[in-house]
Amino acid sequence: MTIRVFLVEDDPLVAMMLEGYLDVLGHEIVATAATVAEALELVAKRDFDLTILDVHLADGKNERDGRCGVERCREGVHSDERRCDDHGGRV
Repeated sequence: MTIRVFLVEDDPLVAMMLEGYLDVLGHEIVATAATVAEALELVAKRDFDLTILDVHLADGKNERDGRCGVERCREGVHSDERRCDDHGGRV
């Protein structure tokens, strides 16, 4: 089963790594964004099954702005949610 993925990641190397893994697994990247602003613009325009969000996006004045933007991206998107951080912990 192919999963359509929306990837929101501001580190280009991490984004490339995730895209490679998802491709090998047979999934489709339908959109990518590197900022909260891009994610907000794309989230309403795309049809996807899964979003991988970097919860530490910092394209605002500080890290908290990035997190608030991520929360706004999730508004109106009805899906089962799992969160983890880059150390394997729950967020």
